[in-house]
Amino acid sequence: MAYDSVVAGPGKAFAFDDDFPRSKMVFGPEGQHKHVDTDSPLPVAFSGGLTIGNFPASFQVSNFPSTWAIAANSLPLPTGAATAAFQTTGNNSLATIANNTSDGLTTSAFQARIPTLGPKAASGSVSVTPSTDQDPVFDHANAVVASVTTSSTTAITLAASCKYVWAHAIGDCYIRTDGAAASTTAAGSILLLAGQPQIIPVLGGTTVTVVAGSATTLRLTPMKAR
Repeated sequence: MAYDSVVAGPGKAFAFDDDFPRSKMVFGPEGQHKHVDTDSPLPVAFSGGLTIGNFPASFQVSNFPSTWAIAANSLPLPTGAATAAFQTTGNNSLATIANNTSDGLTTSAFQARIPTLGPKAASGSVSVTPSTDQDPVFDHANAVVASVTTSSTTAITLAASCKYVWAHAIGDCYIRTDGAAASTTAAGSILLLAGQPQIIPVLGGTTVTVVAGSATTLRLTPMKAR
């Protein structure tokens, strides 16, 4: 393609591309100009609305600035979001906690509330009361004196609320607290030594069986809640 030129003045020419003139676009204020190129693109300003259609399925946009200024007060927030307008309740609650702790729970104040080791006066002690079934008393009305033989027999049937039995054997004997037959040889039976009273945990509502190598006597006193 040939380029022709026409002299427009001293040292200047106007170029033609075949039958069409060739020129370069510039922009800038009066008396100044910048050539339009990749480093100085032509600025375009829109007024009113702008509608652009026919976008491709995907396209790439580059040359974004390194930072963007975004105003948080213009962002849409869900209902009840944590903004300054919704912090009143939380602030009031924190103020209430602070007012109820005159010392503000400083480290020294917190440590002062932790009891130290060693004996304390009754006025500064913590009272601990065990549950009624852990602090039982004798149920004398339901105590028995059982005759023990060489055959397993039922010595007592326990009340459903009974959890302990006081047992005193005159001679060595064996008992079971689950209702099964007691034995002098088989596993599962508990040896009660003569003259040595014991408090035995039991299952309420079951029977206590007993057997001995020779005839003897066994005293059993249930224990009940206070």
